[in-house]
Amino acid sequence: MWFAGRVCASGARGGIVSTARAEKPRPKETDALPTSTPPPYFPQNALSPGDEKTRRRMRLTFYGCVVLLLLGLAGLVAGAVYIIRRLSE
Repeated sequence: MWFAGRVCASGARGGIVSTARAEKPRPKETDALPTSTPPPYFPQNALSPGDEKTRRRMRLTFYGCVVLLLLGLAGLVAGAVYIIRRLSE
């Protein structure tokens, strides 16, 4: 026998508990409550130049990433040379 419920030891419907969910009524558009939060800020001029502090921080971040990348590449080369020398002994 096929049914869309779970069998329960005791239940009002002879041991079968329904798993169907009742849908909640959707609020009407007129029921929307106003919020006290301001609208999000969207800058009017996205291409305006940034301040010097932000520019310096971004430049240092970029150069720091380049240095880390170069150190990683140097480590890979040194590791490869070490492994090749170790295996050739």
